[in-house]
Amino acid sequence: MDSVAEQVVWLLDRAAAYLHARGEPRPASSLLERVCRHRTEVLGVDHPDTLTSATNLALDLSSLGEHEQARILNEETLARRRARSRRGLGN
Repeated sequence: MDSVAEQVVWLLDRAAAYLHARGEPRPASSLLERVCRHRTEVLGVDHPDTLTSATNLALDLSSLGEHEQARILNEETLARRRARSRRGLGN
């Protein structure tokens, strides 16, 4: 990923965190979905940044009352983190 694309994704992630902290999970959710989708496509599903993005999206979904979707995403993310840890890749 080139540095401009990395910066844009980072800014989207930070904007989503800001909106979530302000109690605005709906607009944060669309940003987090974009960040998670982009990181999955560019970095891969098991990359630590992708996993963090998925966790953040699950937290936001829970704030929106979408608890089942959040639970499923959290469980999938936790399974990928555990698999990564077993392979000795950390995070």
